[in-house]
Amino acid sequence: MREGRFSSPAAEIAQCYSESVSFDRRLYRHDIAGSIAHATALASAGILAADEFEMITRDLQEDKEALFDSVDTVRGALEVFSAMLPALTINRERMESLANDPQLLATDLAEYLVGKGVPFREAHAIVGKLAASGKRLNALSDDEFRGASDAFSEDVREVFDVRKALQRHSSTGSPSPENIERQIARWRQLLQTE
Repeated sequence: MREGRFSSPAAEIAQCYSESVSFDRRLYRHDIAGSIAHATALASAGILAADEFEMITRDLQEDKEALFDSVDTVRGALEVFSAMLPALTINRERMESLANDPQLLATDLAEYLVGKGVPFREAHAIVGKLAASGKRLNALSDDEFRGASDAFSEDVREVFDVRKALQRHSSTGSPSPENIERQIARWRQLLQTE
């Protein structure tokens, strides 16, 4: 799979992880037949109940095909991405324009209300009604916000600053600038060792 697209072989850990896939793929039907024979022997000996035997044999027949289909899909996607990425151009202005869509911050608006003491279920419903109004959330007037909930105050406008919103999301896996920088550094280091 790597030939012709990468200048170096896969990392040793990746090779170890995937080296058996080609054998497993060719032998999985025999592996399933052997496992079913073993389950049959256990059921015949009374160690497995009939419903357990049926469940095991059904699962054995269903899971392998899906696994190998997934492997094929991931491999195909990686081939497409490896061909596509070198020619990728990023339109930073367009991306920033789309990222600044205030409707994307509806959850942040609900979290704002939670921070003001509104239970999340109520906050979700309030923001849902505001979003369903058809107006951009950041275009709502102070009166419209306060008509929806007394918990809204002048500081509600700060919710719609996408850069501040990203900084607020700092838990593991969140898109804060610090997390993104950490992941970029991590992947650069991993790719350099390969």
